[in-house]
Amino acid sequence: DLEAQGQRLDELLKFKLDRPMEEVVSNVLRDGHWRGEMLARHKDGHEINLMADWKLVSDDRGEPILLLWYADISRLKSAQEKIATHSLSIHQFSTRLAAALDEERARIAREFHDQLGQVLTAAKLNLYQASVTLQPGAVGKKLREPLKNAISAMDAASRMTQKLCMELRPTVLDDASLAEAIRWHARQIKGWTKGRLKLEVDPN
Repeated sequence: DLEAQGQRLDELLKFKLDRPMEEVVSNVLRDGHWRGEMLARHKDGHEINLMADWKLVSDDRGEPILLLWYADISRLKSAQEKIATHSLSIHQFSTRLAAALDEERARIAREFHDQLGQVLTAAKLNLYQASVTLQPGAVGKKLREPLKNAISAMDAASRMTQKLCMELRPTVLDDASLAEAIRWHARQIKGWTKGRLKLEVDPN
């Protein structure tokens, strides 16, 4: 560009540093260099992001010379902003998905507890009623053991139902503090493995 010949880039661009100019000058004088970002406006009006590298050197006569390097990082900054926006969107989606899954687990746990639990309880009561009303004799004696085994199976099914409900949606999440819920979960994990588990929970 003929218009730009003989002129420095910082004279062609009006820039805004990421910190006060006084601080930048102080860093250059103290350390001999400064590197940072700046927002500049090109002569055609559009803004660009620059990475600036300023170094203070001496010429052959010992006179100080300030060397200025600039690199256009506009595309990099744009890509970083897009990544940050997408990351935020993914995080928000993950949060909503986790909440939806938690609500679905809670609903299934309630249905297990309310419906299947009631059916198992009713079946157990009917079996128990049948066992205590058996007539004496060979037939009653023959049925007593199967009924006893059936009642035991119902008890096992009830315990399994409670365990499934607890694993789907532990009540400790609703009834206790977050710290206690974490401790409960740690105890569950410890029961699944043979390894050592150390848990530290900040009381605050």
